[in-house]
Amino acid sequence: IAAAGSVIVIITASWLAFFAGRSRVFRGIFLLLLVTTLALPGPLIGSLVFQLTMISSAPSWIAFFDRTIAAPTLASSLFVWPVVALMVWQVFKGTDRNLFAQAQLDGASWYRQLVSIVWSKSKGIFVGIWGIAFVLILGELSASQMVQVAGVDTLPRLTLGLLHSGVDEKTAAVTFLTMVFGGSLTAIAFLILWSGGRRRQK
Repeated sequence: IAAAGSVIVIITASWLAFFAGRSRVFRGIFLLLLVTTLALPGPLIGSLVFQLTMISSAPSWIAFFDRTIAAPTLASSLFVWPVVALMVWQVFKGTDRNLFAQAQLDGASWYRQLVSIVWSKSKGIFVGIWGIAFVLILGELSASQMVQVAGVDTLPRLTLGLLHSGVDEKTAAVTFLTMVFGGSLTAIAFLILWSGGRRRQK
């Protein structure tokens, strides 16, 4: 869930940030989505995703949400989207606009511009952003707990279940390992962001 969700938020944030830099309409959509997802509490996001899973009674639609991690991934992705979107937006603001203008003159599509100008020149930064998004989704509980799939459990729900069942030793072990893993990955992600930012300045 964390791996898939972090990729989803980076792709959607990059796509919207790219067009927001050249269109007022997309800039408005970007800001509206940013403010909305930032203001919505996790349980409400989970409730909205749950309502989305119920809009159709088609067997394929029901099977898609019942047998995959789509619903919890979507809920977690929406919950962390504003944080990731702000970081992605800063990357786009720091990219030379002349590069986009030259690419347009060369006939490059928006996708090729996004890949060759933004992602390829800021690989390290985007790896760091992915790591931060991964940690945020890994620890997210309030939105995804309402749309969990049978047989699939997240670390926060597992820890909460152990805590309620009174298994203190396992709870402490899972919590400690999660903190060590999350802290280490966050530190590495920030180090990558810092080094990537220095390279862009040069």
